[in-house]
Amino acid sequence: MKRILILLIFSCVYLSAQNDTIYLRDTIISSVRIMNENNNQLIYFYIDSNKKKTEGVPLEKVERVVY
Repeated sequence: MKRILILLIFSCVYLSAQNDTIYLRDTIISSVRIMNENNNQLIYFYIDSNKKKTEGVPLEKVERVVY
């Protein structure tokens, strides 16, 4: 029973990990989770002080995205 509980906890932590990286022309935004593309913006979120924060960057600044 303990093994199943430990496996469940680790799988939840792994699935909620933030591991996407956005490479812009002048900077790198790492440890985020890509949500979608909306109105020529790439929308992403990240956790800061146990709060979910959502932001976006214009698509013309994005050079590549690594998932």
